[in-house]
Amino acid sequence: APFTTLRFLLTAKPDIVIVNSPDLWIVTIVGRILFGYVLLADVRENYKLNVLKTEVWPKMLRLPLALYIRATEKLCYFFCSGFILAEKVYTQQLPFVTNSGKPVVIAENKVPKGIISDFKARKTPVLPPSGVIRLLYTGTIALHYGIFEAIDLACALHAINPEISLTIAGYCADKQLFEQLKARLLPCPFITLIGGEKPVSHQILLKLMTEAHFGLLPYRSSPATAGKIPTKLYEYQAFTLPMIIQRNKDWESISNAAEAGIMIDYTNFDAQDILDVLTTRLFYTKGVPNEIWWEEEIPALVSMLAGFYKNKN
Repeated sequence: APFTTLRFLLTAKPDIVIVNSPDLWIVTIVGRILFGYVLLADVRENYKLNVLKTEVWPKMLRLPLALYIRATEKLCYFFCSGFILAEKVYTQQLPFVTNSGKPVVIAENKVPKGIISDFKARKTPVLPPSGVIRLLYTGTIALHYGIFEAIDLACALHAINPEISLTIAGYCADKQLFEQLKARLLPCPFITLIGGEKPVSHQILLKLMTEAHFGLLPYRSSPATAGKIPTKLYEYQAFTLPMIIQRNKDWESISNAAEAGIMIDYTNFDAQDILDVLTTRLFYTKGVPNEIWWEEEIPALVSMLAGFYKNKN
């Protein structure tokens, strides 16, 4: 990828380059020095925190890898003229960005309105289901995203109502975890796994959102996810899909404002109480909230890019 990117930069001769992947940091620095374009950093993650505080990497490798990533990140950002942050919390977590004196724009992971146009809209308010209840877990399959907590909840609810099912749709990069997942699902015929060993197309995920009754957000409490807003929190609202959300003050305020779901503790819950709420409460009585759309993020981003383009030319 770095060599392909460098060849592309040589051919395209861009005025502005936005880098959003750590494996392209070095090559875009080289391009910046050789070709003189404006380099902007699209900060998608707190990479150091992700390495240190999740279970993706072996414990012995976490600290040296995190330090290497942060050092490389700071080197790249030194050559950047501005920053686009995917999360508001990064303004607190990454002071070397916010205190750099360079322009910073927050463009959160919200939903383009166009993605829902191919699907039939769910009527609001969303009425509680009766009988069959389809639960949905979408996105990366990982321990810190609460995959086994989602399964535990589905099993507990299914034990009360056998018409409850769960669909898990996403990619699991951890082969050992994937084997554990398959073993966990063997006695659970009411749980369907889509993907697993390979990524699932976004269109399939969106279609599943229109077919489900409740979306699950069972994220484990972790410094790596603290203060972050998952994209699926916005996507589920775009499809007015009610949610069962791990208690989190940041997510609770968003959910409550839209009447979008219920908050639970995925590690300590009463399944009957949850089921009673799911089958009696109305959701999205005010319709789809306006705050979820990507279009709200565009003006600030366009203004930043226009400023750099004007100065460049």
